[in-house]
Amino acid sequence: RDPHCHPGSRGLLHQVDRLHIEPRQRDHHPGQQLHHAGRALFHRPDYFSTWRLEHFTPEELADPLISGFDADPDQDFITNSAEYAFGSDPRLTNREHNIEVTPVVTDGVPRILGSYHRPRNALDLDYQILVSTDYYTWISNSDDPERVVSREISVEALDDDIEKVTFEIFPDEIAPNTLLLKVSAILF
Repeated sequence: RDPHCHPGSRGLLHQVDRLHIEPRQRDHHPGQQLHHAGRALFHRPDYFSTWRLEHFTPEELADPLISGFDADPDQDFITNSAEYAFGSDPRLTNREHNIEVTPVVTDGVPRILGSYHRPRNALDLDYQILVSTDYYTWISNSDDPERVVSREISVEALDDDIEKVTFEIFPDEIAPNTLLLKVSAILF
């Protein structure tokens, strides 16, 4: 387990941003071919830390109660990690979230579309759509390979930093009358 991972992270799924080979010269004698050995240094980007630098002052960065992973400096009950994952501002109180659900009818068939915001180019996040009809049993695409719970339809850039993801719930079947939806973001 990587000690630099955030609590609850999977730890092994790091995006390799850059591979750097550092040559190291071995001892050699005149007339011998020069051999090089190397060591690979993997640099894992830390997008959450970059986001923190963009949203907090140096003084605030030193205070984990303001800029920490689970902090909520604007007291809107959305932690900094969730503000980062769903593209909102940790300084602005968000009483409304960026997750929308819209029932639609396509060719006479009722469908449910959903959308959420996420940071563009943040490779340290994995999103999962979970649905339930009873608050107790939640299912996702990974639970049953024969059943498609959700399908991404489009990704639209809202600005240089944020994009909107639109998805359909139960695209291959008629959606239930009552449906609970959860969008989970996993920071690894």
